[in-house]
Amino acid sequence: MALQKFLEALDRVFHLTKEDDINLISLKRYIFALADILLSEWSYPVPETLPNLVDVNQKVLDIMAYFDSRLTDAVVPNDAAKYFHISDSYLARCFREAVGITPNEYIQYQRMQLAEVYLADTSQSIVQISINAGFSSEKSLQRVFRKYNNMSPSEFRKLVQKSSHN
Repeated sequence: MALQKFLEALDRVFHLTKEDDINLISLKRYIFALADILLSEWSYPVPETLPNLVDVNQKVLDIMAYFDSRLTDAVVPNDAAKYFHISDSYLARCFREAVGITPNEYIQYQRMQLAEVYLADTSQSIVQISINAGFSSEKSLQRVFRKYNNMSPSEFRKLVQKSSHN
């Protein structure tokens, strides 16, 4: 059973690395899932004096899933801290250590990726996409999109449409 779970998680990691379309945050999430399986199924008992890294990594995975399920809401890291009964500072520290970015950066990045899907697959206006992707305004979407893609959402849409016609 554990071997099957491990192989399925490993398979997901390999399917993420298609040419230059690598989503590093998803890759990290699957690597943590693989580590969780390895540590929980094939590790030696850990003395109680050491921090349980499996629990920390699982908590981070749970927090990521919490954020992912609420991207279109006005979710903030404080909401997750309350939901998981931990302090804001503990959430921020664990998340940054495990993922390499802050919870706010993670939420922004995931919203931006959702906006990319809407831009590529729909004819919705940029204003509507900003609302559907959970941004507080079109200006917020524009700023975050340019930060990660070095282009505006409109430029991205034109590029995607041009490549799909070729």
